[in-house]
Amino acid sequence: MINIKNTFYTIIITALLTTSVMGEIKDMLFATVGDKALTDSDVINEVKTILIINNQSYSKDKKKELQSLAVRRVIERLIKKSEIEKFSLLRFDEDNLKQKIDIIAKGVNVDVDGLKAIFDRNDADFEELRESIKTDLLWNNMILAIYENKLNVNENEIDQQLANYKKDAIIYEYLLSEIVLKPVESSKLEEELNMVKNMIDDIGFQKTAMNISLSVNSAKGGDIGWIDENSLTARFKSKIINTPVGKISEPLILPEGIIIFTVRDKRKSDKVIDLEETKELLIIAEKNKMLNMYSLSHYESLTRSIAVNYN
Repeated sequence: MINIKNTFYTIIITALLTTSVMGEIKDMLFATVGDKALTDSDVINEVKTILIINNQSYSKDKKKELQSLAVRRVIERLIKKSEIEKFSLLRFDEDNLKQKIDIIAKGVNVDVDGLKAIFDRNDADFEELRESIKTDLLWNNMILAIYENKLNVNENEIDQQLANYKKDAIIYEYLLSEIVLKPVESSKLEEELNMVKNMIDDIGFQKTAMNISLSVNSAKGGDIGWIDENSLTARFKSKIINTPVGKISEPLILPEGIIIFTVRDKRKSDKVIDLEETKELLIIAEKNKMLNMYSLSHYESLTRSIAVNYN
């Protein structure tokens, strides 16, 4: 874990920047994303941020994944900013921003001041982290504003699902990771899935998620965390509960994208079932999944209209 009194991360980042891994430090133009510039320092700063917030050390075998992920994340952020700028009335809750930064700090066992100290010591831009989170919050509010009227949850289906619950039944929680892919033509689906499975066999689920997943969790290798099976809607639950620990699920094919899960662990839950609370959780989970898919679809449409030119 990170100790803000030592120089471990400084050494790691210095090694990253002073070897041939990233090349000589020059703030040169790396690419243009529409009318926005992406510089070498943007990429380097994003690599630093990924390492810091995920409590990871640098190693040469991570070079390609880190650089690829950093470039993809900065491009995604610039594309989202271009779209957000079209909606002048968008606002975000400052408390949400503070909460998200606090969660990141706790994830590396420091407070927010400690997190800032780590960024300062490694010459990483903490304000860019704030801007990144702010962009995500504004983007989410934009997606909600655009697609809110399409968030139609079939409560009858949820009621039928709840009717099968028994108060004394054993409930399980699952430690999950996910890979989210853009939709592909049916004629290319098998080829795409075989490619992903081969990549998972070759480099593992975590690195595959970092390389190709469009999920917001891709920087953490697709990590979702522990999920109570009661908070899973039927179409997700059927895939997950039938997947053995350590294995990957059958792909969930949706019009908006493809989702593959891995079950990293499983445990009994000591929670007492409250049907009303469970119903509310299922409705929220279903709406969040819909919003995530609309977000993915909206972003994919933008990538076809905003030019990315590499130097």
